[in-house]
Amino acid sequence: MYVSPTTTVGVVKLGVPSLNTVAGPLNISVAETWMFVADDGHPDGPALFGANGKGEIYTARLTSPLDDTTWGSVSWSLLASSDVQDMWHVYHNTVHWISYNTKAGGNLLLTILDRDLKEVLAPTEIVGPSGAPAVPKGGFALNDHFLVGLMGSGTSPGGKVGVGVTDTTVQRTTIIVVSKSGAIDPSTYELDATIANGSSADRELEVSTLRGRLVSRVFASSSLSGTEDSTVTQLDFDRAWGPAPSASNVLLAAGGVNYSMATELTLGSFGRRLVTYRKITPLYETEEEGDLGNICRQWFGVGAAGMGEQVLVGDGKAARPHTATWRDPATGKSYVMTCWSRKDGKVEQYLQVDEIVA
Repeated sequence: MYVSPTTTVGVVKLGVPSLNTVAGPLNISVAETWMFVADDGHPDGPALFGANGKGEIYTARLTSPLDDTTWGSVSWSLLASSDVQDMWHVYHNTVHWISYNTKAGGNLLLTILDRDLKEVLAPTEIVGPSGAPAVPKGGFALNDHFLVGLMGSGTSPGGKVGVGVTDTTVQRTTIIVVSKSGAIDPSTYELDATIANGSSADRELEVSTLRGRLVSRVFASSSLSGTEDSTVTQLDFDRAWGPAPSASNVLLAAGGVNYSMATELTLGSFGRRLVTYRKITPLYETEEEGDLGNICRQWFGVGAAGMGEQVLVGDGKAARPHTATWRDPATGKSYVMTCWSRKDGKVEQYLQVDEIVA
């Protein structure tokens, strides 16, 4: 899982900001399995990217994020329909990057859209059925890959993204670097850390009253399986991404609990971070019981100390949370936008909007 890298919302406060729900949670049609909200500064509202259970990806604008009575009339446009199995999104370097893998073809594709959701880069194969051109396929799990925004260099200017794929046989993650032109960088990042599927990555500018620093992070789940304990560990990497983490903090761990699918937003001063995750407890007896659980979130500060758990979904029927921030240009107020999928007979996508209050 992956949350788009988001510049810190600068709430100058010693404690954590308050989050007041102002819209939702409410079902968003079409985007059944995954949905991402992205603030690209467009006057028509934040962008939506959603995948359904039919192997399709759609794009749209959420024109009235604070009026959930209008969410049922979201106007979607088809982006991909090639038996999509999993997708990811990040808004980086003024464009939208969307990656997805196909079940039948066994490949991983990347496409790029501008702020008007017009195609900049046609779908380009990153990993083919044979593993070419970037990495040997082997045990790589192309579903549950993630994206992370990367900065260009003097020799290779412009925006790039890293496409993270995990080798489940050795629990090692490779980040394939792709430029805005679709070119694959010959050098890849190998993260020397235990990272399973269901992990995420981000690159955020942490701002306090004294300084700012660029942080590369992975939120690593030790297991997606609802039948076993799983921890979420925050792994900090230097600006070059590796290979070994410079710091490691276990954020979530408890006997008889599966924590996974964690995403992070840095929202307050002094590195206050909001981590949203899927939680399964009690554990399932068999894999056939699925991957659904509760959706919860906690605040973290310096180190790994949590600040109380808030349950967003408590009936054990949800998964795949994604989080982003949105700033209302009309008022200047900032919001947390949280998506998750829920299955109760059929799979549906939900959205909740919370105002960030200092």
